[in-house]
Amino acid sequence: MFMYCAAGTDDLAKTEQWIWTANRDVTLHYGFADARQFQGRQGLIGTPEEVFSRLNAAQQACSFSEVTIVAQFGTMPYDEAMESIRLFAREVLPEVHKMDAPLHPAALPENALA
Repeated sequence: MFMYCAAGTDDLAKTEQWIWTANRDVTLHYGFADARQFQGRQGLIGTPEEVFSRLNAAQQACSFSEVTIVAQFGTMPYDEAMESIRLFAREVLPEVHKMDAPLHPAALPENALA
């Protein structure tokens, strides 16, 4: 999931170009014919509180115990990615480590709960 953790909402507008470029690249790479499915803010984009909320909602909906994030995407500059990662590590990750991450029984191999 794309991730950009911003100190405030004023910093979020600049992610639009990065997301657009990254989504274009994904669309081309995987050959998706309808790029409209990738428009708008996606993934873990927002303030630390929003990023945590989105991650928590995704875990509840999709039942995962691990997640891989893409912290530099599209044309995002390296220094922006590093600043975002530092903020994520400082303010979001400690809360993620406290999260329950239950797997839905349907996501487990047959008889895993027996």
